Amino acid sequence: MKTLKKSLVHLLFIALSISLVSATVAQAKNGAGSGRTTIGADLGDNWTLGVGQPTGNFTTASRNGLEVGLRPVERYGDFNLPVAAFGRVAVYTVPSGVNVDGQSAWGFSIYVNVENAFGVAAGTTLADYDIVVTQNYDANGNWFGLEGIDSTNYFDLEAKTPTGIYPGFGNDDPYKYQQSWAPTFGTTGFDATVEGVYEITLTLVPATFRGAPLSVTVLVNAVAP
Repeated sequence: MKTLKKSLVHLLFIALSISLVSATVAQAKNGAGSGRTTIGADLGDNWTLGVGQPTGNFTTASRNGLEVGLRPVERYGDFNLPVAAFGRVAVYTVPSGVNVDGQSAWGFSIYVNVENAFGVAAGTTLADYDIVVTQNYDANGNWFGLEGIDSTNYFDLEAKTPTGIYPGFGNDDPYKYQQSWAPTFGTTGFDATVEGVYEITLTLVPATFRGAPLSVTVLVNAVAP
């Protein structure tokens, strides 16, 4: 009887998770940025952060040669997490909990590449853009930018090492920016042990010329390992 009850509870949790993911996917689709979206993209030689990190499993958006990407990961663990595609929205399954360093067990990779820009963006470098990272990390769906940034949550890529983002790690490239982050970095009140569905959006915003922003959004389904 106990085994049956436990199984029913587990099935109920799965059903609720699917329902929550579906609802969040619908919301994410409504706010998705323009551009061609690729789920499961391999960046190849364009991803150089860390030593021996896999280069695949990114979700990217591209337009006019510009490319932005996000990749949820298990920190100090699996970089090729299960990902499901719901139209243009990718849902990654990550482990909830806290890692050995006291931070969340999951994080995400940030990627920006303007090297092959053409059209209105031709000839631009990172100095011509701002980047916005938004992340909803509470049960009410409130949005939090990364603390340490000004109130607009913009990173000034002209500096190559924006405030609140770790410097170095190859961020001296005038065309490519890449970084690793976690929901517990620079945020307060986030409980990494809570299971839930979280939304992360990365937006590249032209700062020195007239052009449309480019965004990519991913959903993170955090479940107990």
